[in-house]
Amino acid sequence: MLVATGAAFNNSRQNEIEVLDMSKDSLHCSNLPAFPTEVQFAAGGTLGGKPVICGGIVESASNLIPTNACYIYDGATWSFFTNMIHKRQGAIGVPMDEQTLWVLGKQF
Repeated sequence: MLVATGAAFNNSRQNEIEVLDMSKDSLHCSNLPAFPTEVQFAAGGTLGGKPVICGGIVESASNLIPTNACYIYDGATWSFFTNMIHKRQGAIGVPMDEQTLWVLGKQF
């Protein structure tokens, strides 16, 4: 399981990607490289076994703005994957098959 992006309890924004192994008592594995942007309220899932994170809100010129950007992790780095048609924050990601990730709700 990936725990990705979001806001920490001290209200700071993060780009940390934590990996949890639910089959082990310790749960924690090595973290993935930092996400390319600090984003809150993004949606995610997997495509072809690769994590994908889409949307959310990012800070620009001290303002929080919604984004439509999607990033994919290729096993070594995060890279831009595609843009959604609509900017979304607080949505949910539902993998439908190996090629389709539905991102539903909270359209801007």
